[in-house]
Amino acid sequence: MAHSALHFSIGLAAGMVVLAPAVLSALRSGRGVSRATRRWVAGSWSLGFFAIVPSLLHLAGAPPGVCAGWWMNVFFLHPLVNDLSKGGDLVGAAAIGACFVVQYAAVVAAIARVSRQSPVSPSGLFL
Repeated sequence: MAHSALHFSIGLAAGMVVLAPAVLSALRSGRGVSRATRRWVAGSWSLGFFAIVPSLLHLAGAPPGVCAGWWMNVFFLHPLVNDLSKGGDLVGAAAIGACFVVQYAAVVAAIARVSRQSPVSPSGLFL
């Protein structure tokens, strides 16, 4: 069974890819940068948690037949990833770290963009 970090990183990366066009267009136009960045970060982390639902069900005591059934493929192909990848501790942790670095850099870029355009204090950027 693949480690939950690998599943979480798959969901996190999928969320980042799906929601990235909105952030890129906001950065290019300069409007709604903080809102798009906030949605991007929150959405990608939500999909990361969505991807580990079968692991959480297993930890909660659900039978293995339920957690490993074909219907759990809706959670970013959870059983398929378990069959293809044994372990995944190091790969999952490295992928989560890389996603965090990319998101951190995007948030810093959004803060820099917004602070150059308006005299708003940094505490009011994400409200």
